[in-house]
Amino acid sequence: MNQSPVEIVFGIIFSLFGLCATAGGLLIVRSVFRKLRTWETLPGTVIGYQENSFGKRFSYQPQVQFLARDGRMLTFCSPTGSNRKPYVIGASVNVIYPPGDPSQATLKSFTNLGILPTFALGFGVAFTSLGLALILGEIK
Repeated sequence: MNQSPVEIVFGIIFSLFGLCATAGGLLIVRSVFRKLRTWETLPGTVIGYQENSFGKRFSYQPQVQFLARDGRMLTFCSPTGSNRKPYVIGASVNVIYPPGDPSQATLKSFTNLGILPTFALGFGVAFTSLGLALILGEIK
């Protein structure tokens, strides 16, 4: 348990970063649960993909069409994409949007709603654990 001051300083920095990432992740989780509880959920249909290129790599963002509760047929492009097309054209998907504002629609999927808090919480716990291990002298 004889840590150098450098180990303690790094431990404190890692722990603070980890605690901030964990707090941020928890705030995002709260926001996601609020959306799932209060936003409208309706069926939509994948009608195509927006293709984005990054050099030789491509990202595909689903374009989705849905009928809002007010009777308007709306189309939006998912804010998240992947290097493959995750849905076939014509696939049925769930769409969520704030009550009364279907222009803010997004896909109800783990990629859109769950991946950011998962990473934030994972990094937060990892960095906090590493920081505490440095402070307590468990890492040499």
